[in-house]
Amino acid sequence: MHDNERLAPEPLDLGRLAHELRTPLAAIQSMADALAGGHLGTVGDPRHQSYLVNIRETAQHALAVIDGMMADGGRSAALAHEAPGPVDLGAIAHEVAASLALLAEHAGVRLQVVAENQGASRALARPTEVRQMLINLVSNGITHAGRGASVQIRTDAPRDDGLVAIEIVDDGPGIAEGVLAVLASGRELADTTAAAPRRRLRLGLAVTRALAIANGGRLDLETGRAGTRALLLLPAA
Repeated sequence: MHDNERLAPEPLDLGRLAHELRTPLAAIQSMADALAGGHLGTVGDPRHQSYLVNIRETAQHALAVIDGMMADGGRSAALAHEAPGPVDLGAIAHEVAASLALLAEHAGVRLQVVAENQGASRALARPTEVRQMLINLVSNGITHAGRGASVQIRTDAPRDDGLVAIEIVDDGPGIAEGVLAVLASGRELADTTAAAPRRRLRLGLAVTRALAIANGGRLDLETGRAGTRALLLLPAA
């Protein structure tokens, strides 16, 4: 056996990875439940209570994603065990914004939800997958917009074509058109500059696009000198 063969990494087993991640996440959820429920004493600062709720909800979401990966053997982005149903995009937008608020604060980014026609933006989709798509797009915006920028999550009423839209818009420096095309396609970037952030962005966009298609929708991306706009379109409920 040649040295390069002996040292080559084994293929990533997503099913095993999901199984290994589930136990610590379940522990995090249990601890957050105990603290938020006052079982270990009163939480004094209201912000602490808010953070604990966000930790619990984020852990619950991660567990749902992992359970879907385990049910599907880690082969698909879609969560095979969850049926589509009416999803309030405005409500999920607020949930995602709350869970990523601290990330935005540390990045120096203003994060805001602009929900037009409250309650009217309802999609027919898998709730956990919608939440995952928004987490991917909003966290990408926070990470790449830059300090001092703003990221907005916008919802609106259903469109004439039977789709309902949710937008994630930032006013950062934008992404070069050529880079965006490669990122959106899921292909590797020839340029290795800032490889780790770009790899995370590429993976997030690829997963989000796959989930959008799995839910009967699509993901459109626009970028320029004045920021990036991700338009997630899903069937209206």
